[in-house]
Amino acid sequence: LPRGPFMTRIGVDLRRVLANPAHADNLVLEQGDSLHIPGYESFVRVEGSVNSPGLVPHHPGAGLGFYLDGAGGVTRNGDRRKTFVQQPNGLIQKGGRPEPGAVVVVPQRTDFGTGPDFVAIMGAFAPLISAITTVIVVLATR
Repeated sequence: LPRGPFMTRIGVDLRRVLANPAHADNLVLEQGDSLHIPGYESFVRVEGSVNSPGLVPHHPGAGLGFYLDGAGGVTRNGDRRKTFVQQPNGLIQKGGRPEPGAVVVVPQRTDFGTGPDFVAIMGAFAPLISAITTVIVVLATR
């Protein structure tokens, strides 16, 4: 593991480790290492590109859609496809069912606004359209 005066998040499936000490997630702690095991949280935190970030009460079996709706839905520039869940044990999952104490994160779309901008295109063609209209009107009045 990295050494130094900093904190590193490591996702561990503690239930499996306690059931099987030989499990790969069982870490050997050294002098100076510390563990932080948060208390039980009955909410799921929803953050990022949602209309009303905050806490949504946990409902067993509820999927991401339930929690995103509980936070007012994904914003126009939110990237729902890249939404991920940080479970309370530290593991990051794309999709999945949030457990109590999980954090659901909706990142901002990186491709937002890179497509053709209708207003800019029309602005560029406006002088040409105006000139053609003028020519048509002048020719029609003759």
